Amino acid sequence: MNRLHALTDGVYAIAMTLLVLELHVPDARSSSELVAGLVAQAPSLFGFALSFAVLGTYWVGNAVNLSHLARVDRAALFLNVLQLFFISLLPFTTAVVGRYPDEAAAVILYGVHLEALGLAQYTHWVYVLRNQHLAQAPIDAATARAVSTRILVGPAAWVLAIALAFFSPLLGYAVYFVVLVGYLAASVRDRTAIR
Repeated sequence: MNRLHALTDGVYAIAMTLLVLELHVPDARSSSELVAGLVAQAPSLFGFALSFAVLGTYWVGNAVNLSHLARVDRAALFLNVLQLFFISLLPFTTAVVGRYPDEAAAVILYGVHLEALGLAQYTHWVYVLRNQHLAQAPIDAATARAVSTRILVGPAAWVLAIALAFFSPLLGYAVYFVVLVGYLAASVRDRTAIR
């Protein structure tokens, strides 16, 4: 289990760090050029903030889900690696959003990526529920329902964001941020201790 946690935390940490590579110090010879250069960085800064929040949210969810496990098998490991694949790809889709912030295709690509990540996380959770011998203790029905609902809120919202982005990229972004703020609010109220 320690190796699973170490790899998972390492991939999240690297992905979070790589996000900053899209932010560049502008070349400027005056304050006005510096300000103009910083303003030009706004889309990349926006993408950084959005994806850092996404990664933080998914890391917390993954940590909670893994806390239920006492042991793993090959399938559980590969399902976790599938999630890490989508995590490690997030700096790329973030860069696309940063370079093309007003393009529906960029917002849709980002949403499709988040959809795949959310469904990968849900698949891992369902596997754990169906293989309770891996759990530290039996996972009761209320916990199973609560975690399943928490995980599926994202994929349901990402579909909405994708659909809205066809009409307005700003509406797609709004859905991403509303969901992240909702997750944050729910997390602040949740006092469940993590093993």
